[in-house]
Amino acid sequence: MRDALLFLQDHMLVCDGETLNEAIEEVSRQIGWTFELADPDRSEMRVGGYVSADPDVLIKLML
Repeated sequence: MRDALLFLQDHMLVCDGETLNEAIEEVSRQIGWTFELADPDRSEMRVGGYVSADPDVLIKLML
């Protein structure tokens, strides 16, 4: 996992070009939940930006 994918102390997730699969794995590791993509073809899609690390917010964004 690249160092660019981080959970910050202010509860933000930072992604900088990781695959969606890598981001989901990190979220799962941090919050202890398991996620599975409905469309596996999206697993290699690159993601970037800042988002709340709040589990409820993350789930809404992934739906």
